[in-house]
Order: sequence, then structure tokens, then C-alpha cells
Amino acid sequence: GYRECTVFTPKPNWAEQDPLDWWEACSAAAAQAVVASGKGDEILAIGFSGQMQGSVLLDKAGNPIGNCMIWLDQRAGLEAEELSNALDTEDLMKVTGGYCLPSYWAAKVRWLQRNRPELLDRTDQILYPKDYLRYCMTGEIAVEVSDASLSFLLDLRKRNWSETMFKAAKIPMELVPKRMLESQEIAGYLKEDVADTWGVTAG
Repeated sequence: GYRECTVFTPKPNWAEQDPLDWWEACSAAAAQAVVASGKGDEILAIGFSGQMQGSVLLDKAGNPIGNCMIWLDQRAGLEAEELSNALDTEDLMKVTGGYCLPSYWAAKVRWLQRNRPELLDRTDQILYPKDYLRYCMTGEIAVEVSDASLSFLLDLRKRNWSETMFKAAKIPMELVPKRMLESQEIAGYLKEDVADTWGVTAG
């Protein structure tokens, strides 16, 4: 199945998409694919990939707050440079494996802190685009380690969030999902209403 989504570029170096558009497109394309295959009742599992480095802000009700700054968004260049200098280079490399880029979560959150603090005040969780779609499918909040590796907040060796990096970035750890998954792990089970819409079996 196939659906397209719009990219909004309201200013130079800005690139945004509406998470609700993703879900509408994903759901429509999945349902289209099931019909085309004629084998909806034989599907046992779903695996998927998605764009990295986007920051979906969710409120306490689990609804997106505005558009998502996607991987292409480069507005947080100053913040990325500051974060790259927040620790000694050797210490930085041991934890994150590299320097901060404007597309990484840490830089985007710092940009929001400076420029749109009212959005962060309403934010309960930040998710990657893929995680948001999985949340819509299963109701489960989690993050996958390969996505998290491009947040500038992950300890690559421990494969979990780094308290050191959150403190250096001055970002509250409560904003990120507590559940960290390896890419092959079962993340959740398809909700009944979604399964009915797509023509597959729930769970």
C-alpha cells in the first residue's frame, strides 16, 4: 500500500510533518496492502521501520502537540554546537560515540526550551515517528535503541539513557520513554479497533 505525506517548510532550515497525517497514511496503506494480499487472517506479526531523529511531542492524553520537527529540520544548529562542547571530547565519545547534530533530540529540545517553552510545558513524552505509529497500533510507549542512538542522550555501551548526558543537556529524563527496546523485541500487540480497520487479527 502507498500514501504520501506533506512536508511543511515554514522557514529556512525548518522541516515539519503532522503526526496525524502519518497515522492516517499508515492505516490507509496497511489496509490497502491487506486487501491486495487477500491474506489478512494469516498475518502473525508486523515489523516496520521509519524516519529517525524526528521529535513527536505528546500531551498527557497521548495526543500530538503540533507538528513534528523531522530529521530534515536544521533549526537547532546553535544548540547542537553548544551541546557538542558540553563535555570533554574523550568523555563525550565514550558515551555518545559522536558530536551532536541539529536533527538530534537533545538539540531540538534545547531549541524548544529557548524558543517555544510553552510547548514543552504541555509535553508529557517525546517519541520518534516510528514510536508514535507503534503507539497508535498498540497503545504502548517505548523507544528502540537504534533510534535512541541518534538522540545525543543515549549511553551507547550500556544501550540505555545516559544520566550524564541529560544533566549536561539540562533536559528532564521524564520526557523520554522509560522502556528501551532492542530492534527484534516484541513491542506490543495490535489493538482490536486497528486490526478491524486493517482486516487482520487483533493481538
